[in-house]
Amino acid sequence: MTNIITQKVNSSRGSTANFLLFSAGKFISVFGTAIYAFAIGLYVLRETGSGLSFAMTLAFSILPVVIFGPFSGVIADKLDKKKTIISMDILNGILFLSLFFVASRGGMSLPIIYASTFISTTLTTVFSTSLSSAMPRLVSEDKLIGLNSAGRIIDSSSSILAPILGGMIFALVDLRLFMVINALSFFASALLEVFINFNVNSENANVLRKEKVSFLADIKGGLKFILESCEIKRIIGILVAINFFLSLSVSVPMPYIINNVLGLSTKSFGIIESMFPLGIIFGALFVKKIIEKVPHQSIMRLTGIALSVCIGLIGLPFLLPAHLGESAYFVYYVVVMAAFGVIISLVDIPIIYRLQKTVPEDYRGRVMSIGISVSKIVQPAAFIVSGLLLDIISPLILIAAGGVLMLFSTVVILRERGKEKC
Repeated sequence: MTNIITQKVNSSRGSTANFLLFSAGKFISVFGTAIYAFAIGLYVLRETGSGLSFAMTLAFSILPVVIFGPFSGVIADKLDKKKTIISMDILNGILFLSLFFVASRGGMSLPIIYASTFISTTLTTVFSTSLSSAMPRLVSEDKLIGLNSAGRIIDSSSSILAPILGGMIFALVDLRLFMVINALSFFASALLEVFINFNVNSENANVLRKEKVSFLADIKGGLKFILESCEIKRIIGILVAINFFLSLSVSVPMPYIINNVLGLSTKSFGIIESMFPLGIIFGALFVKKIIEKVPHQSIMRLTGIALSVCIGLIGLPFLLPAHLGESAYFVYYVVVMAAFGVIISLVDIPIIYRLQKTVPEDYRGRVMSIGISVSKIVQPAAFIVSGLLLDIISPLILIAAGGVLMLFSTVVILRERGKEKC
């Protein structure tokens, strides 16, 4: 009895230490990459004056997530996670030190900027996938939801603060100095991760099998695992639907409505946009209580319906008989965007938690990375379709269609079916 109590105390202490080390390491890695991507984009815009070059820099900070997502899953499943996580931070540190020397000698050319942004984001993608798939091993089961919430809060905080900090760094600090600081930060993160115990939760600590890595065969194995699981297919289906319809009916139409139709100021629009990640942070703070009380299938169904309603609310001002004024519209859209963030948080964290709990460690990295990649691929298509349709039809029609189709997709994907038909 005494041994059992001692083990639980040690597990609790290990979970707390890992929680802090995880948060610090992820914070440094995610913020370092996000701030650099934004600051280097401003540098390109200043040096070239080209909007296309600026857009290309942003694109090279996103593409690796889609292109190398499945490959990062194979690495997470087949290689030692701790060594992989530490190695990615060290390589990012080396990359930024190399950029410092390049910038000090001959300046930064566009090819070097594009390549460095692409490489840094690729390393961070592998880092994030390996860390996410290892999370069930880092803490006791009762703290896993909290660890996921902390990770989501860090990701959302980076989307809010990276543009602010990136802009300040670009204006006040020499870019070369920032490269050195960023490199040292990555090295510090790697040092912190050395002390993370990856076997606190021994029930999820599988012994690493030394197998030959074959990316195509291993990705195929991950796809096969997904296709054989009704629940995972439904989860990925919901993620695809959410990413597509939010991109189609919110990401493009809402800025058009706020700026071109209602005539709100750019400052108001910026604040409205920031409400989304703030909503995610708020939702992450109380998602644990919901997961503990509501079945996962019900959470996905309710959040799908709630998102459909929120999409419809984007177009509600069109139906009002009178113009309410900028202040009223500003408050309205602040509330709607915050609601979007809360709902997305209630989708993302339970889904990640569910995958971590149900998918074996041998497949967890591939399943999670493939799911993310597939859901991200549909976004560019949705952006293009939405942009084309806005030139032809009213934004209200596009928003209404997106809301209805989101609701229909939720009902179809999550309807009860026999195992032989799923």
